[in-house]
Amino acid sequence: MVLRVLEELHNSQNVNLQTTKNLDYSKFFCLFTIFILFFILFIGENILKKNCFLILIFIFLTSCFNINKTNYLIDSVIFIDPGHGGNDNGTSYLDVFEDELNLKLSTILYEMILDDGGICYLSRVSDYDLSSMYAKNHKIEDLKKRVQYIDSLNTTLFISLHLNYYSSSKVNGIQVFYQKQNQESKELAIFLQDILNVENQRKKQCKVGDYFILNNTTSLGVLIEYGFLSSEYDRQRLLDDNYLNHLAKLIKSSISEYLKNKLKY
Repeated sequence: MVLRVLEELHNSQNVNLQTTKNLDYSKFFCLFTIFILFFILFIGENILKKNCFLILIFIFLTSCFNINKTNYLIDSVIFIDPGHGGNDNGTSYLDVFEDELNLKLSTILYEMILDDGGICYLSRVSDYDLSSMYAKNHKIEDLKKRVQYIDSLNTTLFISLHLNYYSSSKVNGIQVFYQKQNQESKELAIFLQDILNVENQRKKQCKVGDYFILNNTTSLGVLIEYGFLSSEYDRQRLLDDNYLNHLAKLIKSSISEYLKNKLKY
C-alpha cells in the first residue's frame, strides 16, 4: 500500500490530510499468473504442465472475472470530514463526545475506502481543529479550512459526519442533509438515506442542510447525522465497535453503489 501525505504548514500548526491508494492486487495477480503459466509451459514436466495449466487457467479466469466486476471506488476521490475536534467537542452526553465518535467512524470508513482501492482524505486524523493558534474566530477559520481542502483536491464527493441531540430521548436515527439548490447533492442524499433507513426505527427523509460546509463548498457532498446522543437507543449502538464497523461498511457500499449508478447515465 502506497502512502501519500499532503501536509500544509498553517501559521504555527501542521494540518495533515492523508490519502492512500491501494495497488490493484487483482490485476497484479493476473499478470503474475500469466508469467507462471508461461514459465510452466516452457520449463515444466508434461504432467506438471497438464495439471498446473488447468489450475492456472481456472485461477486466471476467476481473477479476470473479479476485475470485470468493476470497483467504482477505484480512482474516485472521497473526502471524509469528521465534524468538530479540538476545543469544539460538538454535542455530548456525560463523557460521550461527538467529535471523538465522528473521528472513530470516519477513520473506519477511511480505511474501508482505501482497502477498496479508493483515494480518500480525512480533514483531521486526531483531536484538533484546523484553525491557527491565534485565530480571531477558531470555529469559522476551522470551517473555512475544511471547505478549502475539500474543494482543492478534485473531490468526487465528500461526506461530513456529525451527531445530533434533541430534547426528547425518543427521537433517534440517521438523517442525511444535502446542499441547497444542488440537484446532484439531493440525489446523493436521497440515495444514501434510502439505504441508511434500514438502521432507522422509522423511515426518515433527507433534508436540505443549512450548514457552513454544505453552503460554501463547490464539490458534491452531503452531511450525515448518524444518530442522536440524546437517544439511549442510538447511544448504546454508537458505543459498540461492531455497530460502527457495520455503519461504516453501509456508508462505503452506498457510496460505491451511487458511483456505479452515476456512471450508467
